[in-house]
Amino acid sequence: MITSRLFVLGGLLVAAAVSLTGCGTTAALEKVQGLEKDGRYADIKAQVVPDACDKAGPDDAKACSRIFAIRAHACLELVRAETSEGAACPPTALEKTSGHLMCAVAGYEHATTLDPQLSANEVLTENQARSLYCASRLNSWPKRQEMATQAVSKLAGLGADPKRALLAGSAALSIAQDDQASAADRCAAANKAIQLTSASGVVSSDASSPVYKALISTHNVARQVAR
Repeated sequence: MITSRLFVLGGLLVAAAVSLTGCGTTAALEKVQGLEKDGRYADIKAQVVPDACDKAGPDDAKACSRIFAIRAHACLELVRAETSEGAACPPTALEKTSGHLMCAVAGYEHATTLDPQLSANEVLTENQARSLYCASRLNSWPKRQEMATQAVSKLAGLGADPKRALLAGSAALSIAQDDQASAADRCAAANKAIQLTSASGVVSSDASSPVYKALISTHNVARQVAR
């Protein structure tokens, strides 16, 4: 479902951008767009980003931003394949997901830097936040706290949704449970996690779903940490 929404977004924006780009970036964009349509995420990751995107000028920025966004989405989909239902992230013990996560983090960063307007898309922002939080767990302190905080911040302006609430709450809770964070930061993060996962602030049509159950569990753990 998310894949189709992202692809439609890419199609709409790319159509307006193709005429502004050079042949190299246009061909690369069309290539990854076709691969995304077919769900060939590993093949997208294997594609070499055009050299022109390293220092993209005005003529290449639009196309390059879409290439990076599609690449980031593909890498995140590879991560999702290793993530169980109801979980925000895959197990940290899975080494093969670390490369996919860093690919997603870098891709979203490049995409939104080249075209800040992409940050206005809620699906892309949610996916960027997920990549930041999941990747934060692979980093040492204070980098992991910085990335988790960025994830919470990016999700703050999005509409209420159980999956987003679980993601934001999990990111905040990871800071609250981090022994290397200051006591003040841990307390503030625990309270933030409680707020984010409050049942009164999240609309769910299925209270028995794995996501909703994980949301309630995260909320209860945050309350225990805050005591």
